[in-house]
Amino acid sequence: AIAHMKRMNIVAVEPVIDSVSAISCGIYQNMPVLDLDYAEDSSAETDANFVITGAGKIVEVQGTGEEATYTRAQLDSMLDLAESGIARLRTAGIHVPRDVSVIGFDNIFAAELVTPALTTVAAPLHTEGSAAATHLLSMIDGARSRTGQPVVLPTRLVVRDSTAQRRRKRTSPAFGTTKVSPSDSNAATSTVEGSR
Repeated sequence: AIAHMKRMNIVAVEPVIDSVSAISCGIYQNMPVLDLDYAEDSSAETDANFVITGAGKIVEVQGTGEEATYTRAQLDSMLDLAESGIARLRTAGIHVPRDVSVIGFDNIFAAELVTPALTTVAAPLHTEGSAAATHLLSMIDGARSRTGQPVVLPTRLVVRDSTAQRRRKRTSPAFGTTKVSPSDSNAATSTVEGSR
């Protein structure tokens, strides 16, 4: 796209000066973990996100002590892990979304500014804050804590360029109906809704 814009004299010089990658890390069971899955993330002691340029410069660091505080050494270990993970993805030639889809959370304004634009879950942040404040104030007034009781708020998926439809073989039951040869007529079949 940029080469085309240069040929059309829309831009005179290359506007892209570096790439940017983001990755999550955390401290789970006292160990730094790269790209925590849901089970790890939901019980991690620390959760952090790192945004790093292709030249290795830090754009953003966001970290939260979820269950406890964390040390400078733990922060350094997560940063080292994040840099290593991003470098491995680049070295392997992993492309978003061709090879891997990436989904963020919170739908912050920068989600549309990165390349590729980040698909994200949009949560009602104002409603989340209001519900938390109301719950806290009721506890201060003597109400019983609702710890362990879920509060379900509406979310929506904002699809942008960082995700692509999963590539599947035509014979995959999850792809939809599968053509079955006569010799395989007793074999497993599938429905349009997916596999059995």
